[in-house]
Amino acid sequence: MSGLAWRWADLPITDSDIKDAETALGVTIPPPLAALFRKGNGGSPSRTRYVLPDGNELVFNNLLNVKRDAEDALLGVYEAVESRLPTGLLPFGSDPFGNLFCLESTGDAPVVFWRHELDATHSLLRLAPSLEGFLATLHA
Repeated sequence: MSGLAWRWADLPITDSDIKDAETALGVTIPPPLAALFRKGNGGSPSRTRYVLPDGNELVFNNLLNVKRDAEDALLGVYEAVESRLPTGLLPFGSDPFGNLFCLESTGDAPVVFWRHELDATHSLLRLAPSLEGFLATLHA
């Protein structure tokens, strides 16, 4: 998937791990995201920088972990922010500051960046029309 290598990934991830996360969250994890978890669950990508149109950068620090008891567990992160996270977002990664990279549950699951310290009107940045498109734009 986009030629990314993953450091410190918590592998292997089984179909059962994915199903357990889906059941706990009450969502279906889209196939591209499930495939990404199978390759890099909880790990850090070899390319971490996402350049915004204005030249500023975001850092994709790590992929969340679908295993329930892990540090940066998807379920734990979701439960911690659920009351503030806009409806229809599924977190899958984080930056070093507690902001989250998420998939929207609409259309082809576009990628957005949720800035947890801003109000709902200004908290979302639309990054890419798909997970694959987002990963392809990451730089070292």
